[in-house]
Amino acid sequence: MSLEGDDRAPPTQLLGLVGVVAAITDAKTFDRLMAIGQRSQRWFIVERLIGMFRKMIGALCLVAMPCLASAEPLPDGMYRGKNDGDLFMEIIGRQATFQVSANRCAGGVSGNFADAGPGKWIFTAPDEGMGQCKISINRQPNGSMKTEEDWSTCRYWHGTNCSFSGTVAR
Repeated sequence: MSLEGDDRAPPTQLLGLVGVVAAITDAKTFDRLMAIGQRSQRWFIVERLIGMFRKMIGALCLVAMPCLASAEPLPDGMYRGKNDGDLFMEIIGRQATFQVSANRCAGGVSGNFADAGPGKWIFTAPDEGMGQCKISINRQPNGSMKTEEDWSTCRYWHGTNCSFSGTVAR
């Protein structure tokens, strides 16, 4: 039996499994089966995408966790040390104050600091027209803190004969 002259025959692009279902069932049943198939296919794609996103988020968490866990607070207290003179660093919460005094030089600056990695922090003083003083703070293996300033902007706060760079300890 040839289907070529039959008006009820499915178009050639529907041949295969879909064409067999269309030829066997009525149009209403065929539409219902197609809707279920499309819905199932959409859910399959959505489930695959959700699975991929879960894996990516899991991988990101594994990568980010060591960084998050290593962000330690800078302990509050007064730190003292020597450089060109006497160097002081006081930490209270997220605020820091640096003071230095030497033979022909003295100065001080207050501002905020932020975490910059494991055992590292960056202090930033407010910009008062001469640049923003930045001081890096690095914990040393012996527990002391090494401070290193950006001299070009911090010299405004203490003059040219001393600096906030040095090593301080509690």
